[in-house]
Amino acid sequence: MSLTVALKAKPIAYSAIAFSEFVNASGLAHIATKFEDVNLLDNADKESNVAVDLDGNKKEYGSEKVVAAFLEKFPDLFLGKNEASSVQPWIELAAALAPSHNFMEVSNMLAQLDDHLIMRTLFVGYSLTIADMAVWGALKANNMAAGAVRTGQYHNLARWYRFMDTQKPFATALENFTKAVNASKKQKSSGPNYEIGLPDAIDGKVVTRFPPEPSGYLHIGHAKAALLNEYFAKKYHGKLIVRFDDTNPSKENVEFQDAILEDVALLGIKPDVVTYTSDYMDHIHDLCIEMIKSGQAYADDTEVEQMRAERNEGIPSRYRERPAEESLAIFAEMDKGSDLGLKNCIRAKISYENPNKALRDPVIYRCNLLPHHRTGTKYKAYPTYDFACPIVDSLEGVTHALRTTEYRDRNPMYQWMLKAMNLRKVHVWEFSRMNFVRTLLSKRKLTALVDHGLVWGWDDPRFPTVRGVRRRGMTIDALQQYIISQGPSKNILTLDWTSFWATNKKIIDPNAPRHTAVAEEGLVKATLTNGPEAVYTKERLKHKKNPSLGNRNVVYSRDVLIEQADASALKKDEEVTLMDWGNAFVKEITRDESGKVTALKLELHLEGDFKKTEKKVTWLADTHDKVLADLVDFDYLITKDKLEEDDDYKEFLTPQTEFHTSVFADNAVKDLKKGDIVQIERKGYFIVDTPFDGNGITFFNIPDGKTVNRYGSKN
Repeated sequence: MSLTVALKAKPIAYSAIAFSEFVNASGLAHIATKFEDVNLLDNADKESNVAVDLDGNKKEYGSEKVVAAFLEKFPDLFLGKNEASSVQPWIELAAALAPSHNFMEVSNMLAQLDDHLIMRTLFVGYSLTIADMAVWGALKANNMAAGAVRTGQYHNLARWYRFMDTQKPFATALENFTKAVNASKKQKSSGPNYEIGLPDAIDGKVVTRFPPEPSGYLHIGHAKAALLNEYFAKKYHGKLIVRFDDTNPSKENVEFQDAILEDVALLGIKPDVVTYTSDYMDHIHDLCIEMIKSGQAYADDTEVEQMRAERNEGIPSRYRERPAEESLAIFAEMDKGSDLGLKNCIRAKISYENPNKALRDPVIYRCNLLPHHRTGTKYKAYPTYDFACPIVDSLEGVTHALRTTEYRDRNPMYQWMLKAMNLRKVHVWEFSRMNFVRTLLSKRKLTALVDHGLVWGWDDPRFPTVRGVRRRGMTIDALQQYIISQGPSKNILTLDWTSFWATNKKIIDPNAPRHTAVAEEGLVKATLTNGPEAVYTKERLKHKKNPSLGNRNVVYSRDVLIEQADASALKKDEEVTLMDWGNAFVKEITRDESGKVTALKLELHLEGDFKKTEKKVTWLADTHDKVLADLVDFDYLITKDKLEEDDDYKEFLTPQTEFHTSVFADNAVKDLKKGDIVQIERKGYFIVDTPFDGNGITFFNIPDGKTVNRYGSKN
């Protein structure tokens, strides 16, 4: 008997692993569980995230069939004394929950599960059944659901979930899955392989280029392209060009151009030269004329929709054999921006029925009467990117054009253009685009979010722009390390942000000064009965492991402030540790009618051993110079890991993505500047967004690669 699980499946078949371990623990049989580092066990079957063979001669694929197979083979074990009909509704709900990315749908299912468990320990009967295993597996497989349960929002379900995790079949299932994942990682290269090499690369002669369009801000996908181009230019002691592809006045402006140069500098990239495609407009124009004269291009006024349909169906344009003289005359009208010119475009005469539709007579010139941000109204007709790019690459001496794999269908067009115009050969070298879960990288969609006021701007800390992640607290060193660590692979991956921020944590932790803050809501005043009669200050290291950061003044007083969460956990006569002060005994706890702690009396016991206390309590002196601070945390902008092409992103926007916690912080935060990174003890890493202005200070939480807030479920 065997069970096979796809490690990269969406969703992971956690339930099936638990079924297998449940059978093994019962002693009825032994099922060998195997893991394969694939998305699907059978690429032709979208349901093949798991397969089971319980008879030794027949494999059943898919979660639904696996459930049925286990029930049929071991009915008494998985049903107990219950009827199959009693577990079926929960199996069906679990099957719907596991793959769901719809926030409201998931919330409704979690509420249904939570309500059912109000007076129950298990879903059906008084012993574990397949219903519990199915629901447990669905929660494990759905990050959105698991995140909501972990917040305690669904009290009964959370209680049940914690209990399930302690049961041996579930714990063993998780342990085996984790081991398989780790083993798979070890088999892979521990770092990027840049030794794939560039074809025909000669040391000292390699020229690469990073060609952004000045129509938006750089995001981390662009950052990968920029850093890879710089990497190879340096590796071969060559030259890096940053070239603005500025041939579309409808989208481009000076603001974006200047911002991109600033972002490139932020990335630590120093190009050898900055150029502009618009500087080559006359040369590109002349080459278009030569193309028309040689019969390799023609003028066409076919309506856009009709042209799109003809290209899709492989139908030649009625103007395809138009005489060169007519096309040249029309091109001259396009240069003037006349009515006739505006109706026309120039198309390359490549093929009208090539299987690669990108080669079906693409448009290479079109009119645009809007003023250009550099050339004003000098030009009325502009080349398309697919026409201008190979020309300028060749003219500027580019030896290797690094392009993402999404351009793969257009690469033959790139080479066709070079050959048609007798231009110098340029090698095209592909690498994969860097995608992240729950993240929009489409410039069009990011622009829409900005235009509709759904974010603060292009530097919004929820944005994947270079400026956005910088404002959130990502250091340039970490950004460089992370992107380079991904390597120039051609494999298309959707990456998780946790490793991105974990890289950052390694860099900021050794140099982040430590500060103290306590949440304002429910704050409890604690009186130290034997505390200091007068307020005093004492110098403490800003970072115990990095004395070079210097000291900060810590204020000590008889009255201190403690968070409600800490105060509520205290017990009378218990010995606790006041962090960076010493031990104290809890002598008196005052509560209101609701049970909320309103006051404490403690007795210092500084000779006590902090290693022997269970609770370490954050405190702040109750003095007039404490500082009001706003701690801001953020969630992902969208709720789905990966949007499909036909998905409307607006349907997957997270309902709430901004969370504020008002705290009182130590007086030393007054000296912090915008962009300073600190650790607020027991709360995490933060970056100063708005320095102290006399009233307060604003910090943005910096993810540490461990804690992930999901889909507005954070309280």
